[in-house]
Amino acid sequence: MSKIMSAQDHFSPFTRENLNRHFKKLFDTWGSFLNSKDSRDVVHDQYAGWLSPKAKDGMMEMFPGRSTFEEVFVCNPGEEYYGYTSYEDIFTRRFRNVRVDRPTGELHNHIIGNPREAAFCAYRENVQETDQFFIEGESYRWHSPVNGTIKEIVDVPRMYFPQSPSFRLAQQFQISNTASRQLIFLEANDHDIGLMCSSPSE
Repeated sequence: MSKIMSAQDHFSPFTRENLNRHFKKLFDTWGSFLNSKDSRDVVHDQYAGWLSPKAKDGMMEMFPGRSTFEEVFVCNPGEEYYGYTSYEDIFTRRFRNVRVDRPTGELHNHIIGNPREAAFCAYRENVQETDQFFIEGESYRWHSPVNGTIKEIVDVPRMYFPQSPSFRLAQQFQISNTASRQLIFLEANDHDIGLMCSSPSE
C-alpha cells in the first residue's frame, strides 16, 4: 500500500469518506479475527512461525545480554501455542520484567514517558481547542505516558491510508491530523502536567 498511497495521482481516493467506511468494516472484522483463537495458526515453531528460532532471534535483537525469548516475554512453553490466546496476544506480548526490559526509567509523577515503542515525533505545550498536536509512531502495545487517571477515550473515525507523497517525517504530522485514531485524555497526578492527550493513530 505504501507505493500506492504515496503516489500523487493515487492520494485522493484514500481521502474519500465512503471508501474509509469500508476500510473500517474490513479492519474491524480482521481485528476480531486476530483477537480470536483461530488466528493462532501462525503461532508455532516451524518455518515462518512466530515461535521459530529465526522469529524468536529477531524478537530478541533488542535485548543483548539476555539469553532467551522465554526469559524476556510472558509465555508458557509447556502449553500449546506457548499459552498465547491469539495472534494479537503474541504480537502485543508482555514483558516478564517491564522495569528491566522496557527501560523508560521510573515513571515518577513529574515525568511524561513515550506511550509506545515508536520514534518520538514532536512535543507541544499549551494546546488550544483548535491547535495542532502530534504524537505519532507505529503502535504495538500502548503504555500510559504519565501516572494518572484516564478521563475519556474518544474514537475519531477518519482515513486509513492518507499518506502524503512527500518526505516521511512530514507525513507523520499530516497523518496525525487525518488518520483514524483515538484521543486518550489523561489527568496526570502531577498538577504541573495536568490534563493531557495521547493520540495513537491507526
